[in-house]
Amino acid sequence: MIIVVDGYSTGKHIVRDMNTLGEKCIHVQSGEISPPHKASYRPEDYIHNYKYNGDKLDLAEKLKQHKPTAVIAGCESGVLLADILSSILGCKTANDLSLSESRRDKYKMQERLRDCDIPCVRQYLADSLKGGLDWCSKLKTKPVVLKPINSAGAEDVYFCYTEDEIEIAFQKIIGKKNLIGEINKVVLFQEYLLGTEYIVNTVGTGGKYFVADVWRCDKKFLNDRTNVTDIEVLCSPDSPEVRVLSDYAFTVLEALGIKNGPAHFEIMLTELGPILIEVGARVQGSIQSDVVKKATGHGHLALTVASYASPSVIEKLSSTPYKVDEWMIRCVMHCQHPGVFNGYDFLNEVQSLSSFQEYTQCLKVGDSMVVTTDFSNITAMIDFTNPCESALWSDFNEFRVLEARYWQKQIGLEV
Repeated sequence: MIIVVDGYSTGKHIVRDMNTLGEKCIHVQSGEISPPHKASYRPEDYIHNYKYNGDKLDLAEKLKQHKPTAVIAGCESGVLLADILSSILGCKTANDLSLSESRRDKYKMQERLRDCDIPCVRQYLADSLKGGLDWCSKLKTKPVVLKPINSAGAEDVYFCYTEDEIEIAFQKIIGKKNLIGEINKVVLFQEYLLGTEYIVNTVGTGGKYFVADVWRCDKKFLNDRTNVTDIEVLCSPDSPEVRVLSDYAFTVLEALGIKNGPAHFEIMLTELGPILIEVGARVQGSIQSDVVKKATGHGHLALTVASYASPSVIEKLSSTPYKVDEWMIRCVMHCQHPGVFNGYDFLNEVQSLSSFQEYTQCLKVGDSMVVTTDFSNITAMIDFTNPCESALWSDFNEFRVLEARYWQKQIGLEV
């Protein structure tokens, strides 16, 4: 029996794959389901759902009757409770509970790395605007990054150049109920890291790790202030960057006590080497697992399921690099002009491209569109794969031409 805490977003596929393997699952709801997650929750996939009311021991007692073998966080909001239940229930896949807060709180995460002499970001935790501004004046570099300590999906991450921008960002974050249902009581100030951002997805069993995939993240500054992912490009496992990033990720996993299960890293590769942006002890969100499986032969989700259902699979893979059967680009589509979403009139042309795999629409026809500021208000995602790398990029460039024409028409420019 497997327990899934907050089986939303990509986590909804964990129960699907577990059921396919003959593993039955119980769902634990850590709190009220946030609006973005309601559509992804499938109660019919579980044999029971328990709602957490704040009493950990009572919940654990109820779960014991099912004789669970593992507790998995389906998404970011479930990380802390999954850690606690794994420990109380004595699961072999439990991670070090004393470091649980450092796996969830972005400030404590970096301070833990600092204590372990692992390269990390300079930062300050502010409960007042004055304290944050004083720290920024001492930092003497711009921009400065402001964000919550425990949200998800790049929610309320701001890049600020002036005191006015810092004040506006601070007021937007402080006191707000974030996407995982918690009130932002403080604001995290961090230095802006210069370099190339990468995603590193890992899976572990008993402290033996396997890198499932590594992605280069090309970012786009919107309105000169908001830094949003534009595309994610699957990296060759033979590239020197992958080796450096993998070694760094393994040291972070050890420092944060993540010996079992998945981890989703965002790492900046700077001139001085890799520096952690943040890591989640969970599967990467908003991915098309079947498409990634086609590209690499497995995928982060499939390997996560294997790490709990068949740990020996990860043990055998731990000394090997991942493979690339097809090259892959994941494209994030931004709203460039406010209005009403009527769908993309060029979608048929995109779907006819040989590299096209999957289109994930984030809005319904008739929904209001706002200009994209973070991952919570993108319009869609498109996945492309191809065994020929040059053909993949050719198709991607054709897609970009079609997308540009669409927005030119929306804005009223001449095509």
